[in-house]
Amino acid sequence: MPYWNEVSFGWSESLPNIKLGSLSNGGYPLATQTKPNFLMSFQKTCREKAKSQVLSLIEEGATKSKAAKTIGYNRLTLYRWLEADGCFSLDFDEAWETGKQKREYLLWLNHPFRGLRPPTGKGTRSRPRYSQ
Repeated sequence: MPYWNEVSFGWSESLPNIKLGSLSNGGYPLATQTKPNFLMSFQKTCREKAKSQVLSLIEEGATKSKAAKTIGYNRLTLYRWLEADGCFSLDFDEAWETGKQKREYLLWLNHPFRGLRPPTGKGTRSRPRYSQ
């Protein structure tokens, strides 16, 4: 009977048929408990590529939320990367300072009250009235 070999990732006729429950770890071969090396290296390269994309977006003036959303990750994942990886954190701080002026301009440009005078305090129901 052919047996799926987790080490070489293929079918093999020469491996013995292992009965479930015969192993001390609950009946599963040891190779099935760990991720394959090529899969871990692929995930690592994808993560490194995503980190470099985040750095380039931050240098261009994107916010943390916008950068994470653009590459398809959650904002909390970005914060986890910043805590876990010291080199990425240093590079991120440098990119953050580089894009600071552009980010401030973009936030000012997209602000809903841009071009309006400050509130006069004569609004109705605690809503300030803005005038042109």
